[in-house]
Amino acid sequence: MKNVLMIALVLFSYTLIAQPGDRRDSEKRKEKMEKMKDWTPEEIADIKTKKLALHLDLTDAQQKKVYPIELQIAKKRQEMRLEKEKKTEKTSKEAYERQKNLLDEKLSVKQQYKSVLTAEQYEKWEKTSKGMKRGKRLKTKHRNR
Repeated sequence: MKNVLMIALVLFSYTLIAQPGDRRDSEKRKEKMEKMKDWTPEEIADIKTKKLALHLDLTDAQQKKVYPIELQIAKKRQEMRLEKEKKTEKTSKEAYERQKNLLDEKLSVKQQYKSVLTAEQYEKWEKTSKGMKRGKRLKTKHRNR
């Protein structure tokens, strides 16, 4: 009887451990995004520039060059968010043009960062940005299972 009880207890504890724990993280992320929704592009660019300065150990001159890049990105994201809120149906041609423009902008941003950062900083920035994208992709794949 003790063995059966012990096995049941172990199995029950494994089921508790196996439960997904992402809910708290996603709730925190939603709350954070809700607070940031009202930020201006200038505020977002300022915060992002400071985070990059801490992460990449940017000089003052580099920070001044990175800020306009981040401001451009923040303005584009705000524009896209407003466009998404309108939720208008897009034709295939419009979707193609939008995707093409997004990729062109990403290439442009990448070139701008390459001209501002040192080789070591650029490599670190690229790894970080790819890691963030990969993490988002893995999380969405995991949720869709």
